[in-house]
Amino acid sequence: MTQKRRNSLKAVMSTLLLTSLVACQQDNSIEELSSKELIPIQLSSGESIIQSRMSGTAFEEADEIGIYVLKQPATLVDSRHVDNMRFTLNKEKEWVPDSPIFYPAGNSISDFIAYYPYKISSVKAEESTLLCEVNSDQSIPTNYAKSDFLVAKHLSISPQKEPITLQFKHQLTEIHIVLLPGNAYDSAEALLAANPIISIKGVNTTATYDLTNGSFSNLTNSKDIIPGGRFVVKDGKVEGKHAIMIPQKIAGNHVWIELSLGGKNYLYTFGENHPLLPATKETYTLTIKKSFTSGNISAAISNWENETNVAGDLIEDGETTPLPPAETGDYTITIPDFTTSSVYKVMKDKEQVAEVCREYLYSEGAINNQAVVIYPFIAGEADLTKGYVAQILNANAGTPVSSSTHGGSVSWNKSTNELTYVPGSTTAASSIAMNGIYEFTPAAPNTGIATTLIADIITHPVSNNVYPIVKVGLQYWIGTNYKEKTLINSTSINLISNDGKWAENQGVTKPTPAYCLYTGTEEVLYNHAVIEQANFMPQGWKVPTLVEWNNLSIYINRNTAVMKDTSWGNEATNLTGLSMLKMGNRGSNGSYSTSNLGNFWCMEKSYASIADTTFDATNGGKEGNVVRCIRQ
Repeated sequence: MTQKRRNSLKAVMSTLLLTSLVACQQDNSIEELSSKELIPIQLSSGESIIQSRMSGTAFEEADEIGIYVLKQPATLVDSRHVDNMRFTLNKEKEWVPDSPIFYPAGNSISDFIAYYPYKISSVKAEESTLLCEVNSDQSIPTNYAKSDFLVAKHLSISPQKEPITLQFKHQLTEIHIVLLPGNAYDSAEALLAANPIISIKGVNTTATYDLTNGSFSNLTNSKDIIPGGRFVVKDGKVEGKHAIMIPQKIAGNHVWIELSLGGKNYLYTFGENHPLLPATKETYTLTIKKSFTSGNISAAISNWENETNVAGDLIEDGETTPLPPAETGDYTITIPDFTTSSVYKVMKDKEQVAEVCREYLYSEGAINNQAVVIYPFIAGEADLTKGYVAQILNANAGTPVSSSTHGGSVSWNKSTNELTYVPGSTTAASSIAMNGIYEFTPAAPNTGIATTLIADIITHPVSNNVYPIVKVGLQYWIGTNYKEKTLINSTSINLISNDGKWAENQGVTKPTPAYCLYTGTEEVLYNHAVIEQANFMPQGWKVPTLVEWNNLSIYINRNTAVMKDTSWGNEATNLTGLSMLKMGNRGSNGSYSTSNLGNFWCMEKSYASIADTTFDATNGGKEGNVVRCIRQ
């Protein structure tokens, strides 16, 4: 086995040719063969045909594969026509079986299943699974090579002279490591000179693979992996290390990569549950950081069969506790009553250390409730991967449920806006302790390091109107409709009450900014010209885009009832706390609609329309609609 193929492992699939040789004249057809003539199965004596999107995919001398031949309708759990025959590639590039094998007699249809690397004890009788293993020390080239695992299938094959193509595909996950100097080193050359030594922590190295359905199970034997390859400098980066993993789920708080560098250790965690997917190459581009910041993930699909790019930070070990106090002990956080806002800041003197949210948690089959969730405040923002569920609430009444299901955890995926929820097993607590490494436990009131609560609100700098804040998924919204009649620079917005004047104003090429009051209420409707004003919103807030409205819709599973207040009737649950009103808008001709809708402007010239059961977007520009703000 040469190191050239193994070090790169760029193969996605390698192709073998199975050729049927017959003991008869070449012009004889298969149909003319008698049922007593057996057709040998051999591998092509020529070069293997390579069908792949990458180079370097040929098998090497001494490679061994195992082949099963099943006479239909038999499967692996039935009697096998050929049972785990080993073929070895010799120096002449010929595939040589341990002993000759033949097609079933006559014109029987067969299925071929092959795998690499060959195992003497492969699939037991009446089973369809084999043991799959990766080596923990993949710095040794032969260990790295033998960690690879490929499978090929070709079904419904009749005895024939023509070659049979077996296309091998990777079943495991391959990872590549790329290091960036970050704020710890001046250059990639300096980083390499510090002798980076990397290991991948706590990986299941043994599993059972089902050759019938391609699934992995029984993952065991957790070990640290030493990657193969050699770090080199290329294009301002340090790269060249790689490893092979069995597909599995990595917990968000699991220390996944540890780097020893210049006498210090650096750690990387995903921050959210991360699956290692089969037939996928993941490239980790990791920045060396001296200060704490949580990792992040961005994914893009391309080659291998799939290729995922992961970006994050390697955090210097020992500097992962940025909580400020000179005192020692746990912070004590009292659950607020949420009368002013659905989000509260937890303060120690002038420093924010956590955030408490009364929010809607939805994960299909896991949770569909309001809850009180505490998030630690790290590096200037709430870490939404480390949420603690202090209370599960009874509908939107604000009272905890009586069951012992409190104390769970939530972690939000920033790429997909999806929630991972782990239920708890404690009773509801009104006071929670948070220690220096962001672990939460119920606590007695007035113990530990005292904190204060400040409602997270928006105060308009001109009108002094106050708006509560509501967290929904990864988004922060104001909890009521926006109702300002001036811009934040004190410029008045034009009030147009007359229907004809409204129509006239909207009819020009670029209407002047205007507002009106929805008939019979104090709710403010704006034309889109107001939306386009730079000084429309307080700093840090904006009119949402259509994508942001759609993300909200996706998170709530398009169940509009959880956004609506009581004006919609009994179907409204308002579990999100958004309290959206049932009201129409003002048409471009100045007339008011009284339809059962809630129409909200998007930054684009369109508006999100919330009806009885639907959530749609409509093109517009000349109407009068209400506005909700979203945090930038």
